[in-house]
Amino acid sequence: MSKNTSTTIEPGSSDCVATVTLVITVPNASASEVVATKMLRSEAGMIRKLKSGSYRLYSRKQDPKTGRRRNLGTFQTRAAAEKHEHAVQYFKRAR
Repeated sequence: MSKNTSTTIEPGSSDCVATVTLVITVPNASASEVVATKMLRSEAGMIRKLKSGSYRLYSRKQDPKTGRRRNLGTFQTRAAAEKHEHAVQYFKRAR
């Protein structure tokens, strides 16, 4: 059994130029599981694999000057990138 979840984002202001419909089909998933999957995917997007085979860690926020995410380091393994990400998060919160 599959559940279909669809969300329509309606234009709410004059600067919105399009209507977007998002349809997610996840077999045997509840709505809370779909939300959790979306959250995991968004967090996992901060570490990306490069063509060279190494991994790059990006900031969660965009740089206001360039509109791109800041490079927080390049690592040989995903585990090393995740370890550095945890260290960055700890450093941001430690005072």
